[in-house]
This record gives sequence, structure tokens and C-alpha cells, in this order.
Amino acid sequence: MAKQIDYNTDARKKLKKGVDYLAKAVVITLRPRGAQCGVRKAG
Repeated sequence: MAKQIDYNTDARKKLKKGVDYLAKAVVITLRPRGAQCGVRKAG
């Protein structure tokens, strides 16, 4: 299976999408009460 390498705008968009996804998962633990949470794989 060949790997696909993206450059420029496409790469930035995909990277931002991944960072936003991770940030949504982490934001729960950053609240003042520090709620416990579980992260599960989408799909």
C-alpha cells in the first residue's frame, strides 16, 4: 500500500482537523473540576 503525502494547504487543513479533534477530547479534563473522561476511537 502506497502512502499519500500532502503538501501546502491540504496538509495544513488535515493537520488542523486532527489537532481540533484532539483538543475536543482534552478540553473536558482541563475544566476546573477536572472531570474524569474516557476517550474512544471514532468509527
